[in-house]
Amino acid sequence: MQRSVELLDALGRDIPEPLPVHGMDQRSGWRRKRAAAFSIAFGSLLVGVATLVLTDKLYPPLDRWELFLTSLSYAIPAFIVSAFIAVYLLRGRSSSHREWLLVLLLSAPGFLSSGYGLFGALNGWLDPGPAATHVVGVQDRWTTDGDSNTYTVALDSWRTPGAREEIMVPRALYESTRPGVSRLELVTRPGRFGFEWTVSFRLTEARDAATTD
Repeated sequence: MQRSVELLDALGRDIPEPLPVHGMDQRSGWRRKRAAAFSIAFGSLLVGVATLVLTDKLYPPLDRWELFLTSLSYAIPAFIVSAFIAVYLLRGRSSSHREWLLVLLLSAPGFLSSGYGLFGALNGWLDPGPAATHVVGVQDRWTTDGDSNTYTVALDSWRTPGAREEIMVPRALYESTRPGVSRLELVTRPGRFGFEWTVSFRLTEARDAATTD
């Protein structure tokens, strides 16, 4: 009996490890690639939201639309590269085209917003230029209703005679302005990439003026 137990124990030690099932290994590998493809898409959305908030709160550009158009020269190539990476990661299954389209739908707004947000943030953060102070009159004001109200004032332009500048302001400052009467003191900097941005502003006539600081 003892001899039989010893033989069984020896045989048990010599049994090789089972090889992975080929089909299961393939499925596991595809899941990892799928997760990587969607991680890029969701990551671009997160970066976009974070940098948009950063730019609008800390380095708001005066020419938002022009900055956005310039940022496209970086955002679009990055989006195209990510699309090819997604093709490589998701290929090989009957549902690949649907997965790829979903990744593109998530990535497109992510890369566009990230391009604008990162470009705007770097334009302010890396700005070596000096600050300049401008005291200008308020031409008009309006509010836009939505998920969160935005308050905008139109100012006499210091860059182009006869033109006007539009900036978003806090509600308290908006309610204190009187078009044609109020004057605003703005501090701006030129921007690392040539897009002037607002450092701070206040009503020169208000003792308890609201500012962006």
